[in-house]
Amino acid sequence: MALSYSYKLNKQHVLFPILSAAVLLVSIFALSLNRDLFVFLHHWLRQIHLDVVWEALTFFGDAGVTPLIMIWFIARRPDLVWATLWASLLAYFVSHGLKPLVNELRPPAVLEHLDVLGPYLKYSSFPSGHATTIFTCIGLLTLGIPTRGVTTWLLWIIGITVALSRIAVGVHWPIDVLAGLMIGWLSASCGLWLASRYHSDSRGYYWIPLVVLLALVLFNLFGEPYGFKSLWLLQKVIALLTGLLWFKFTLNWYRSKYLSQSPN
Repeated sequence: MALSYSYKLNKQHVLFPILSAAVLLVSIFALSLNRDLFVFLHHWLRQIHLDVVWEALTFFGDAGVTPLIMIWFIARRPDLVWATLWASLLAYFVSHGLKPLVNELRPPAVLEHLDVLGPYLKYSSFPSGHATTIFTCIGLLTLGIPTRGVTTWLLWIIGITVALSRIAVGVHWPIDVLAGLMIGWLSASCGLWLASRYHSDSRGYYWIPLVVLLALVLFNLFGEPYGFKSLWLLQKVIALLTGLLWFKFTLNWYRSKYLSQSPN
């Protein structure tokens, strides 16, 4: 199976991003640099005065949007569908489970005169859900396809930029973003492992993750915009295009599963 081969080929690289992020997180926490580093990064990043850039970047890290991107890759690699489902569920429940437990105050609740883009959030800062989501996606692609060279670097640049956008818009600390990277990458690794181990012959059950992906498509197509009303049209276009691709992918699966078994 392609997924099993890809994961075995890349599993030696699983721990490096997690360990690197952990070292940075512990160093920032131990040296009490979290607040000062946020202030520096926030003002430095906002030297790019096009607010729509940061709004668009943080939009692509939303848990309701990023999984839709995976449909474009699943259409070419159907074996990724189970890994995407498992990884997304793990990332979501770990990230949102930690938020009320830690209940860290966000920068707008601590710092005065902070220029915030989007909703003025004050609570449940740790970890960053957007960073978790985008690095779940990056992990699935770099470990599961697998990617090489320029493509891998490009994906990491996208992931880091999306994660940094949470600092730029003013709602997450650096340690939140690093924790999100760790959770997302670990979720992707676990999702790939579970899929390669338990779903090698489960094509008949593809309707389960397909239903979940359809629910996301419909939610984005008919639901409210995620924080930034200016991106309403972008959200609907992505949902519509992804919905069409989902339909094509589902039709191909149905034909291969049922019509191919029909007697001539």
